[in-house]
Amino acid sequence: MDVKIKLSNPFEQMIVAAVQIEMEAFNTGLEHHIKFNKNIVVQQDEIIFQIPMGDDALEWSEFSPTLYRLTANIQGENIQDSQSTTFGLRDFKAEGTQFNINGLTTFLRGKHDACVFPLTGHVPMDTAAWRRYFRIAKEYGINHCVSIHGVLLKLVSRRPISKVFTSNRNYLSGERWKRAIPL
Repeated sequence: MDVKIKLSNPFEQMIVAAVQIEMEAFNTGLEHHIKFNKNIVVQQDEIIFQIPMGDDALEWSEFSPTLYRLTANIQGENIQDSQSTTFGLRDFKAEGTQFNINGLTTFLRGKHDACVFPLTGHVPMDTAAWRRYFRIAKEYGINHCVSIHGVLLKLVSRRPISKVFTSNRNYLSGERWKRAIPL
């Protein structure tokens, strides 16, 4: 897996620092922990590390939504920072006329509700309403939603369904598919 670290180095000064990256599965009870340490001497503002996840890496699927928490620490003479993010590992691809996630055939069971909110005339603007919306969708077996509403991305929970797409044009192809936001 590639981990990219962007540094604020506008004057392209020499940076000597120690980088520590930890990744740990945290949400399913399954355990997988990776620790990576490296001393660096760089002058650019971006560093890419290739970190092997190992054969026991846990893959994400809608039925086993394993997530990892990645924490990157950098510490040196003139630099000290720590950042965290969450991610899931999955291999999504088309094989013939079917979609596969991690080698298993999957069916996209989705919906697109483009402005069908007759009581208010607009999409919900609060987190509780969106959580209810996704809870009901998940109960019906929906595993992805398409939305044209940017406000949705700030409000949604991180777990109820597989994906939320931010555009309804070509959402199953090219870059738009790759930029889908995991929940």
